[in-house]
Amino acid sequence: MFGALVNLCELNEFLLYEYFSMSNYCISSPDSENQVHFLLE
Repeated sequence: MFGALVNLCELNEFLLYEYFSMSNYCISSPDSENQVHFLLE
């Protein structure tokens, strides 16, 4: 059980990193609004 929680935390960190790197990319993208809405859903 604890191992699964650790994996979940690592996954969350990975997703946060992906989210921030993609949102930085979206800022310079013409369809940033659509991409941000897609990420938030």
